[in-house]
Amino acid sequence: MKKARSQKGSLCLSVNGSGTEVWIFRWWETSTDGRRVRRKRQVGTLDQYKTEEAAERAVRNWRLVLRANQDGAASGITMRALIGHFREKELVDKGEDGRAWSTRDRYEAYLNSWIEPRWGKEELTAIRAPWSRSGCVTSGRNRASGSGLNWSRPGGNRSRWHLPARPRSGI
Repeated sequence: MKKARSQKGSLCLSVNGSGTEVWIFRWWETSTDGRRVRRKRQVGTLDQYKTEEAAERAVRNWRLVLRANQDGAASGITMRALIGHFREKELVDKGEDGRAWSTRDRYEAYLNSWIEPRWGKEELTAIRAPWSRSGCVTSGRNRASGSGLNWSRPGGNRSRWHLPARPRSGI
C-alpha cells in the first residue's frame, strides 16, 4: 500500500524565454491513470514580487488548493470528459424513469453551443464558480423570472462569470 504524501510545492526564480526573471511555482500531480505529472505555474515577475517572501504569500492559496485536492479526485479531468459522462449516463432515453425528450434536446443544445466550446478543454479544477455577494450562486435569484441572471446592470453577468466584454460592432 502506498504511503499518502503531503506536498507544499516549490517556488524558484527562473528566466523565461524573453529573458525576464520570473517566479515559478512547481508541484507534482497524480493523473487519472495513476502517473505522476510535474506541473508548473508562473507566479509573477521579479519586479512584481521583489522578495521570495512576497512570492510565497502569492502562492499561499495555491498550496491550500493543492492540499485540498491531494486525493486527485477532480485533478486531470476535463470538462469534455465530464460532458461525455453526462451524455452517457444522464441523456440516454430511460423511458418514464428518465428525462423528457425536450429536456434532453435542450441540454444537448446548451452543451453543444455554449458549454463544450467554451470550457471543453479546461480541467475541472481550473473552472471557477461565479461570484456572488452572499457566497451562494442561487441565492440571488430574480423573483419575477426565477433566474439568477442580472441583465439590467451594465455588463450583465460577464463580470460574475469572468467572461470578456462583448465586442462592439459597427465602430
